[in-house]
Amino acid sequence: MAKLPPNPFKITVYYSKNTCIIDEKHSYQTCEVLCKLLGYTGRDLSLLRDDLKSLLQCLLFKFDVNFSAWENYDQNVHMAQARLNDVKELLLELPLYRYVTDPDAFDYEDLIHTLSLHSSMFDNQYDDKESRAEQEEKKAELRRRGVPEDTVKKMFDPLEEDEEDYEEFENPADPYSFMEDERYKERDYGFYESHVLESVMSEKDDMRHFQPYWHNGDVELEDYYGAELLNNDLRALIEPYIDLLDTLTHLQDTYGHFLDEYVHAAGKFLTDDEIAKVYEKYMKTAEQKIIKPSGVMSLECKTIKQGRKSVWCDVYTFNSLSAFLYFDFFRGLQSGFIPKRCEHCGNYFLLTSGRYYDFCERPVKGTDGKTCRNIGAHKKYEEKCKSDPIWLAYNRAYKNHYARVLKKKMSKSEFRTWSDWAVEYRDKALAGKVKIEEYEKKIKE
Repeated sequence: MAKLPPNPFKITVYYSKNTCIIDEKHSYQTCEVLCKLLGYTGRDLSLLRDDLKSLLQCLLFKFDVNFSAWENYDQNVHMAQARLNDVKELLLELPLYRYVTDPDAFDYEDLIHTLSLHSSMFDNQYDDKESRAEQEEKKAELRRRGVPEDTVKKMFDPLEEDEEDYEEFENPADPYSFMEDERYKERDYGFYESHVLESVMSEKDDMRHFQPYWHNGDVELEDYYGAELLNNDLRALIEPYIDLLDTLTHLQDTYGHFLDEYVHAAGKFLTDDEIAKVYEKYMKTAEQKIIKPSGVMSLECKTIKQGRKSVWCDVYTFNSLSAFLYFDFFRGLQSGFIPKRCEHCGNYFLLTSGRYYDFCERPVKGTDGKTCRNIGAHKKYEEKCKSDPIWLAYNRAYKNHYARVLKKKMSKSEFRTWSDWAVEYRDKALAGKVKIEEYEKKIKE
């Protein structure tokens, strides 16, 4: 009988400063995984999550009279198994997991195995009956592939016993000689080495169908402890899947909202003190969804090889994606590695400690290689010039002085000197240190 399946969302990462190393070939910068997940546009994750939540409630043993749940229990088991397998396939699409997940190691029947650990809670006769129906399907498939009828019969039907007793085959000198009788020799079905039987025959190690005894109204349920153990195992198996989907579904409501409305509200990198104040303000609000610690993390220190070099790393093992994102995000927030939404395309990109940008460097289609930063910065500059008299005066003065360079009435070095002064003077005016009338007059000179 199978053991309770392991958690497929456990992940181990190696941190070296602000580099998150997955293996020898793959690494991410701190908060880069969050950036990519915020832009995920694949499957309908909320629908998948809601299906699993609903199916879990249908599978839990409850002391009520929900006969519909009992009647459809077997169907719900196989539907839930299909949803769990959808999540496993999802891992192969996600950053972080795609590089450490081996699809060949997936247990695509983990729910079946878990329920089979509690076979005493289910009607074995129902399981045998349903298995016979599957057996008939296998027979039909073998016939369709051209397997002779007598071979099909030998493979599935029990040996017909002769009317003679075993004693007629016994040798008085050897009481065990009846074992040599042809009826007890290993059957040779002839097609075992053929591709005809591939994917048709399989051993039955676990139950295949599940009908709780509780479905029988004539039987009074008394195994409350067995039901509690089964429910605990169901939750232990399915809830990590729901947690993963819940985390992905609410990334925008939690991390995205905190980044857009709090971290980037000032349009600059925040100091440690400013980050602390912003976070306190965020946690005091009545937000429906907030960033919360979740999952378990363990730490050890190791050295790993990267090329010819040995790198000293903090090695963290997380039992969920939620635990990883929480740790990685606040590590990045403190070191200036922060996701930001591009004000042109709306997708997130990663700011690193250095210059603060409002636009990413993704190329924009149909613009001959221009990026969001090229187009967005130019558009933002034009908008400032239209709405702000300080920027408008600066822009006019800049164009006039540059025209003098083109007409060779001003050297390039003189223009650079003027340009540096004009930027500094403009910033003083923006800060309110220069009156607008004086600014407009002097910047023309």
